Amino acid sequence: MKGAINIVMFCIGLLLLSACQSISISEKHFLYPDDSVTQDQIDRWGRQQQLEFIAINATDGTKLKGALITRPNARFTLIYFGGNQFRLESQGGELAKIMSQFENNLLIMDHRGYGMSQGSPSIGTLQTDAVDIYDYVKSDPSLGELPVIVHGLSLGSMVAGHLAHQRPIDGLVLEGSTTTAQGLVDAQVPWYAAPFIELNISDELAGIDNLANIENYSDDLLIMVGENDQTTPVSLSETLYQHATTASKQLFVVEGKGHGNAIKSEAFSARYEAFVRGVLLAKTSEAL
Repeated sequence: MKGAINIVMFCIGLLLLSACQSISISEKHFLYPDDSVTQDQIDRWGRQQQLEFIAINATDGTKLKGALITRPNARFTLIYFGGNQFRLESQGGELAKIMSQFENNLLIMDHRGYGMSQGSPSIGTLQTDAVDIYDYVKSDPSLGELPVIVHGLSLGSMVAGHLAHQRPIDGLVLEGSTTTAQGLVDAQVPWYAAPFIELNISDELAGIDNLANIENYSDDLLIMVGENDQTTPVSLSETLYQHATTASKQLFVVEGKGHGNAIKSEAFSARYEAFVRGVLLAKTSEAL
């Protein structure tokens, strides 16, 4: 409801600025139905995919839950880490459809303490959970013997970056990512306010450092961000791209999109498929 109020107030503000403005407000601005993923829904996509809800025991015994979508003759396995507040049951349907279109297996887990997963989240536990999830994938020959690509959005990009630092992955996608906690804070504070604000970042948050995570990453890297992203501005992704040492890196600034909706761009599928082909080609070259 808070989001709907903000939309209405923004619209009213625009109307006050100009008597010529006409803005339509409909019930879609107030209603946010759940978007879960089901086998019936997957069958309608016509891709011969199977859905399985799974549980993974984290190192400390916490039960993490999520959805695994598999298909015959998959080319790779994709592990997806969502953003803050992501919950599979309410946001998984469209996401799963988009991210499983590349002839791939797809694993989406609720973060610890979110949705179906147990426990209380912290940056440290989310990072160790990511390693446990990766190890689960690698322990299953049908998943782990394929190339593994890891995709993280926003909060999930911090988790994905940490995982790339801890385990060998074949492709890394950082979407709507930050550089460091300090970098994110600096990007949010207007330049004219900075001299008057002193912000103290906790040690736990100070440990977030995707610049360090990708420093020694040498495989395929795709950095994505919406050109209108106000949460993690384009400048942060540009800094990540410049800092990355891998020769196989790409920066994809998605026209007309904001934070968290870059994958809904018309240009996304073709660009992502090209990235996947690069990952698979590199993996094939290694095997020769």
